[in-house]
Amino acid sequence: MDTDRFGLEVLDTVLSGQSGRLFTELRDKQSLAYSLSSFSFFGLDTGAFGIYVGTSPDKKDQVIKSVWHELRTIRENRVGDEELARAKNILISQYELALQTHSAQALELGLNETYGLGQDFGNRYIQAIEEIDAGKVIEVARKYILPDAYVMVAVGADPAEKALEPEADNIRPSEEPEE
Repeated sequence: MDTDRFGLEVLDTVLSGQSGRLFTELRDKQSLAYSLSSFSFFGLDTGAFGIYVGTSPDKKDQVIKSVWHELRTIRENRVGDEELARAKNILISQYELALQTHSAQALELGLNETYGLGQDFGNRYIQAIEEIDAGKVIEVARKYILPDAYVMVAVGADPAEKALEPEADNIRPSEEPEE
């Protein structure tokens, strides 16, 4: 298992949630988004880290600029002690809350064995999160947030385009099946 995982989880948490940087800056301060978050998921050989933003088409360009501003900031400046502690507390609390039922605990143990993490992974996970410092967060930010190598997907209508309505010229009826 790559030890970057834990630093990336803390980085993700610093950016995400209602007290995260993206929410605070883009939604609360700039009113650019109605929904946004960073996300990460881990696989056996690889994983992904990304940003999701739900916004109106007319705000898309400003949202992209603001997201990149926040990503550059987190790559260049260390996370403060209070922000770091908050992110680690959130991760540990969410992890422990997710294991409140016997079925959740059984699933966790089974998946940890399947992935080769071992039955004691839960204890090691909490310890690994607690050990993350601001240096590790900036290290993983610089390693995985790459302004010159990323994929962006934009879904939605361009406000300048015609709406897809039955009367619009850009909708063609499907061909009738031959009898």
